[in-house]
Amino acid sequence: MTASPIELTPTADDHRIARYAAAAIALSVVEAAIPMPLPGVKPGLANIITLIVLARYGWRDAVWVTLLRVVAGSLLLGQFLAPGFFLSLAGALASLVADIQGSIKTTGAELEKARADLAARDAATEGLRADMQAAQDAF
Repeated sequence: MTASPIELTPTADDHRIARYAAAAIALSVVEAAIPMPLPGVKPGLANIITLIVLARYGWRDAVWVTLLRVVAGSLLLGQFLAPGFFLSLAGALASLVADIQGSIKTTGAELEKARADLAARDAATEGLRADMQAAQDAF
C-alpha cells in the first residue's frame, strides 16, 4: 500500500492568524527583555494583539492567537513545560475568557481581567505545589 501525502492548503484566515500570532510572540519576547520590579508581573503587551483579534475577528481567532503566543513564546524563551509556562497559559486563558464574556466593554474591565488572571495563576500554583508535595512525599 502506498502512503498518500496529505496536503494542507493554508487559507487566508490561517495567514491572518499567523501574522497576528507572530506580532504577539514578538511583543512577548520584547516584554521578557524588559526588567520588571517584581517577578511574574508584566504589562501584558502581547494581550493588545489578542484584544485586536477578538474585536475584529471573534473569539475563535483570539483563542488561536493566544495559544500560539503562549506556546511559541515559551519555546523561544526556554520555558516550555516549566512552571512559568503553566502559569502563563492559565493567566492568558483566564484573561481571554474575561474578554470573551464581554467584560472588556464595561468600566473596570481591566481589573476584572487582572482578577481572572491572578485567580487562574493562583489555582495553577496550588496545583503545581500539590504535585511537588506529592512527589516529595513519595521519596
